[in-house]
Amino acid sequence: MTVPVATTAAPSRAELAERLDRVRARMRSADVDVYVCFDPVNIYYLTNFANYVHERPFLLLIPLDGLPVMVAPLLETSHVRARAGCDLAYATYAEFPAPSGANWFDVFRTLIPTEARVGVESAMPIRIFERTPGTKVVVDVIEEARLVKTPCEIARNVHACQIVTAGHEKLLRLSPRRPRGGDLRWRDAVHDGDGLSRHPHGEHHGDQREGCGGGRRPSRSTRTASHR
Repeated sequence: MTVPVATTAAPSRAELAERLDRVRARMRSADVDVYVCFDPVNIYYLTNFANYVHERPFLLLIPLDGLPVMVAPLLETSHVRARAGCDLAYATYAEFPAPSGANWFDVFRTLIPTEARVGVESAMPIRIFERTPGTKVVVDVIEEARLVKTPCEIARNVHACQIVTAGHEKLLRLSPRRPRGGDLRWRDAVHDGDGLSRHPHGEHHGDQREGCGGGRRPSRSTRTASHR
C-alpha cells in the first residue's frame, strides 16, 4: 500500500466547497431547510475558521442554497474574515451588555423563517436550541459527512501522525531504559500480569488492585455475578 503524502496546507476553496456540498446532500436527505452549526470543530471543518468559544456564540447557518451565514460578535468579524477559506455572509451582534434588539439571539432569530425545518447538532447548548425558530430536527449531518475523509483530510492526518511519531521517538531517546519493540521485560518487571503497577506510590502506600477499604477488589467473575 502506498502511504499518502503528508501536507500542512490549508484546505482549498474547492475542498471546502466539496465539504459543503456533502453536508447539503445530507440536509436534503434529512428534509431540513437550514442547518445551524455551533460546534467549533464543525465550523472549522466547513470554513477553516478555528476558534475556541467562551461565552459569545459563533453560529454557522447553512441554507440549502446560497452563502452560509456566520453569526458572530461585531468585534470578531475581522478575525473570521481573515481566517475563513470560503465565502460567507455575516450577521453581527453587539457585545455585552447589548442594547435591546442587538443581542445575539435577536439577530439570530431574524435569519430563520418560523415555518422552516431546522437541523441542529445533538451537542447544541440548550440556550441556543430554545432560541432557534422553526421546527427543530436533531441530526448530525456534518459529523456524518466527516466520517468519509477526502484526500486532503487524509494528507493532513498523515502529517499529524508524523508529528506524533516524532514525539514518541524523542521520548524513547530520552528514556534509554524503556523497552524497544516487543520487549516486555520492562513491563513484567514493574507490573503484575494484569498490567497494574505493584507499588505505584511505594511499597507501603497501597496496591492499585486494592479498594479504598484496604481489601482486594473482587475478581471480574465476582463483579459480574454481583450485578446479575
